[in-house]
Amino acid sequence: MARLGGGILLLIAGVISGFLPVLQGWMFILAGLALMAPESRRARELLDWAKEKAGVDTAASSGGDVASDPGSVDPGSVDVQRPGKKLDGPSGGDTAK
Repeated sequence: MARLGGGILLLIAGVISGFLPVLQGWMFILAGLALMAPESRRARELLDWAKEKAGVDTAASSGGDVASDPGSVDPGSVDVQRPGKKLDGPSGGDTAK
């Protein structure tokens, strides 16, 4: 019962924040549907439809292994560029020219 109440509150917040330029209403709506999905067939159908439209694999999003997901990225392998610095080549080191 608490899941349904929380989901309904998130859905209402999503609809209201959809009209505000600051908040992203769809995030609240999807969170509300995800919270209500185990207890509501209609919420589960809407969440599956949203996942299909977004191109999300439902098997991977329902507790699948993240490491085996080909779209996942190892955080240690990502080069982060700091503002004001240029990356030169694959090493990302600064070279004086």
